[in-house]
Amino acid sequence: MVADGPTSPRARGKQLDPAVKVKLDQFLAERSCSRKESEEIHHQLTTLAPSDALDALDKLESALRTSNVRNMAAYLSGVVRRITQLSPSGHDGAAALPPLFPEAQSVLDYLYHAGTVRRGDIDSKQLMTLSKKSPEYQVLVMDTFRDRNLRGIRNMAAFFSSHQSQVEKDLRDNKLRLPRLGGPPPPARHPLRYPPPQDVRDDRAPYDSQYHPEPHPHHHQHGPPPPHLQGAGGPPPYGAPPAQYHPQPASPGQHRGGGGGGPPLYGGPPPSSLSMGMGAMPPPTHPLPPKHYAIEQGQWGIRIDEFQNLSPFAKYVHPATALRLQQLWDVEQNKLVSLLNEASWESLAGLDAVNGVAAVNECAEAMKTAGDDLITINGIFLRIALKFPKRVDAPTLATIALAAADAAAVANIALPSLLPLIGGAGGMPPPQQQQEQYVPGSVAPGEGRGPYGALLPQQGYQPSGGPPSPYGSGAPPSYGGPPPSAAPQPPVQLPGQLGALPPVVQGEIDSILRRWGGLLKLEHFEGRPCDIMHAIGENASVRALEDFGRNDPKSMRSPTAYLIGCLKKFGGDREDGGGRSRGGRGGGRGDRDGGGRGRGRGGGGRGRGGRSPPRNYAPY
Repeated sequence: MVADGPTSPRARGKQLDPAVKVKLDQFLAERSCSRKESEEIHHQLTTLAPSDALDALDKLESALRTSNVRNMAAYLSGVVRRITQLSPSGHDGAAALPPLFPEAQSVLDYLYHAGTVRRGDIDSKQLMTLSKKSPEYQVLVMDTFRDRNLRGIRNMAAFFSSHQSQVEKDLRDNKLRLPRLGGPPPPARHPLRYPPPQDVRDDRAPYDSQYHPEPHPHHHQHGPPPPHLQGAGGPPPYGAPPAQYHPQPASPGQHRGGGGGGPPLYGGPPPSSLSMGMGAMPPPTHPLPPKHYAIEQGQWGIRIDEFQNLSPFAKYVHPATALRLQQLWDVEQNKLVSLLNEASWESLAGLDAVNGVAAVNECAEAMKTAGDDLITINGIFLRIALKFPKRVDAPTLATIALAAADAAAVANIALPSLLPLIGGAGGMPPPQQQQEQYVPGSVAPGEGRGPYGALLPQQGYQPSGGPPSPYGSGAPPSYGGPPPSAAPQPPVQLPGQLGALPPVVQGEIDSILRRWGGLLKLEHFEGRPCDIMHAIGENASVRALEDFGRNDPKSMRSPTAYLIGCLKKFGGDREDGGGRSRGGRGGGRGDRDGGGRGRGRGGGGRGRGGRSPPRNYAPY
């Protein structure tokens, strides 16, 4: 430790500012350094302005806390060199760099003012290179840099350089587009919906030499055209979705849950030739009813019992977007689906399939650096969602409340008239079965086996002794509809060796055959799969069958082999124990509870229990 401070002629040539001197004395008093090193630190601080000198000492203290600095004077020399490159004269206000574009400079000043980034953290050469790029590119780089998680970054200059490289890569891959100044950036270009003009520049060209923000303004038209062109026909403008994605509903009284969407976008073909000679029709003043995808999500394999309980807007999310969120949770362990708030859910429900998946992927990529902070993730997602156009029938709190009220009113009106048609409701007997019951051992005409064989289109699967299907053709009942019978139903009894399985397992096999009628047969579950189900127990068999039933049999080369793989995956979860223990004297062989093999003395012996398999998925 140096007690009396630097006294060399070079150190006494220029005195430090009182505030800097106090901080330097405190810094030297807390640390042990040689007189030569303290003189070098004192001399380097005299070359800076007071504010820059205090900042340099802060950087040195931070480096000593977080890393192993052997030579404090050498480290401070690098800090001083970066600061002097940013301001060569060593005084505040002597900016030698060309200023950035005002919007980009305001973001950088905000980071300086908030203390997230300190002056000198970003290398002057990087700022010099950035200032030579286009204004749109500068704004995009700084906006995306502000959204990154900058806490705990040791080398901010290297991180900023890596961020610029990532932005350029995303621009080349069409994941990002340069923003239009004065508004949010336009959506990323999709090869099927946003074909690029043939005469624009190549995206791989240097951004600072051949950049043209508006090469053909008429190709990048956004929003409605001028009033005198709103009634004209022709192809949709560049950047707008095709008109066939938004068909015109047949009448105002059309069913809301059907396939009708909103009116065609401006510039699309008119609905009839009569409107060709008429003027432009005014747009509707009332909001369009939102389209929900509750049934479609179940058909896509989404766990709707979990997904649709996350938000009232969840059932309005396109199935492709919902499936991507589920894949992120199950496969990549990404928690985005559980972090979205109501504002984010509303924005996500307003996007179509392509834009919704793109927004989810971009936010999931940003979560790799932003962490799992709830406020940060939702802020990032809302900024990403603003890049994409909303659907014409985007749901809001008002529209989904109106749709729910209408559905309840329709149900109250229609339910009394439907009660006589429901088997067992209101004291009415169930309808007579029109299809002949299956008798074990019989062979239906034209089929190799009974009702589990290749089904005719008009013939549905009927289990032996089960209730008649009110829907026919083996189709599952509609979601939310009344049960086919109010009376208690007997358990399903399958024919052959499958009839010895537990009732719950037989019921699961029955539901799979109903779901995939015609694609799966009874013989796919017999033989070795049946033996494995007997061995692994009831719980493991049900879980394996659920996993098997979630997959489309069309994609299976051998359904039996695929089922065996599912059973083996869950086979470790044994209900009654599958291992043996070899007894010693007085014991012999004997089965015992607890899987695995073991050797011991006596009648039971000791053994190691088997490991339970991992869950196929975790709830949201």
